[in-house]
Amino acid sequence: MKICDRVWHLRAAAWLDKTATSYSGMALSVVTGDILFLAVSDWLAGALFYTALAATDADYAVDIWNGEEWSPVLPEFAFEATVGGAGYTWKQAYDFNGHGVAYWGRNPDVWRVGTSTNAVAGAGGFPVDTISPPTAGITKYWVRITFSSVTGALTLDKVFPLFYNTYASANHVAQFMGWRGFNDFTTPEGAIVRHAIRAAEDWLDNYCRKSWRIRGAFREGYDFNSYGFLLRNRPVLFVNRLGLWQGTHHETMVQGRGGGGQGDYFLDQYRNMVYFMLPSFRLRYYSFLLSRYIRQPASVIVDYVYGTDFETHRQAQTVTHIVLRTVGADLVRNADDTGLSSSGLDVLSKAEKVESWTQVAMDRADELREVFMTGLGMGGW
Repeated sequence: MKICDRVWHLRAAAWLDKTATSYSGMALSVVTGDILFLAVSDWLAGALFYTALAATDADYAVDIWNGEEWSPVLPEFAFEATVGGAGYTWKQAYDFNGHGVAYWGRNPDVWRVGTSTNAVAGAGGFPVDTISPPTAGITKYWVRITFSSVTGALTLDKVFPLFYNTYASANHVAQFMGWRGFNDFTTPEGAIVRHAIRAAEDWLDNYCRKSWRIRGAFREGYDFNSYGFLLRNRPVLFVNRLGLWQGTHHETMVQGRGGGGQGDYFLDQYRNMVYFMLPSFRLRYYSFLLSRYIRQPASVIVDYVYGTDFETHRQAQTVTHIVLRTVGADLVRNADDTGLSSSGLDVLSKAEKVESWTQVAMDRADELREVFMTGLGMGGW
């Protein structure tokens, strides 16, 4: 896993630098009004949080530094049934009620690096105007997460960055194309290259029916089946919450496969299946099995995190190989630079280069593509 270059916590005027323990166990208590700063080397699309103590609920705002001021970005939202079942509420998908992903996805083109500076008379500091940071001179892309409300005791254990580009970076594309790099003044601009990489990554995930990027799925609805059900996204890392509709709301079930009523369900990561514990489940919720509630469509909702640690995955190089050729072909289609047509001692036409890269990418993608059975089971041919 990649880690953050800086993780700073601000409460009132007191800083805590949690960079060294952000990936091993930082035991960071978070209350209403706290601010978390993340500094990273490239655009950020979200963050994976592990909690030592989960909040009952948490509201937060996310801002990115655009070079002049903090610019707000909206975290992912999801519909959730209101108590009583009369309708739905539109709320932040991840509320720090356990391990999960705070995700804001696509970034505006205004993202710029900022340098941490001390606050002195007549000049504001950064990332906070009136307070000097733990360390000055850190030039990175910055994210600010402000907790406007925290209900319950929230203690963060770990945080990992989820970059806008995972399978390849703009620098990787520049090296592949034989260019020096991309920025705001090159053609194409760095932002355009990043968006092209993101589009290629999205296409590959959809085409292969699995993801090597870590993402969160929220409030996914499933029909109840006592023999279990197959989650839609794969591979699954963990389930954060499973709720069963009981007439007024989705009641949170207990995860675990121990005997003696220690769990209501468990996750089989290999098959991406969720299984209910029987007979313990049937004994505890027998009335549900005979009720009209459990037989309603989408009586089960699930929050879970899926994807892999791309940095150590055995298919990482192949995935990068595909993305670089897909992005390269896309850039060549929209560029008129004859340098892109050079390949070793041969000189290929623009059409031949695009066709070659596209065909190689498709052949490799077909090797990674998985076919899954419908119904309860899952098979990978």
